[in-house]
Amino acid sequence: MNILVTGANGFVGTALCDQLIQSTPHTVFAAQRHPQPRFLPGLKPLPIRELSDLTPHLPQIDAIVHLAARVHQMHDTAPDPLA
Repeated sequence: MNILVTGANGFVGTALCDQLIQSTPHTVFAAQRHPQPRFLPGLKPLPIRELSDLTPHLPQIDAIVHLAARVHQMHDTAPDPLA
């Protein structure tokens, strides 16, 4: 089974991916907007800039675990933070 994890570099995502890689025969992909210097061995990066960048990869994905979140932005001064 091929599993795609969003938020794979976060606190929960890292723990989940590590567990999936170590305890199952599944292939685990990480959707990433920014390349990560530290990466779990066995985790396959899937670089994306926009959500639509995932579309060509979806036929090979059997399950998606969505853990991505916008956190720790207490003092954001962007006029449109969601953009």
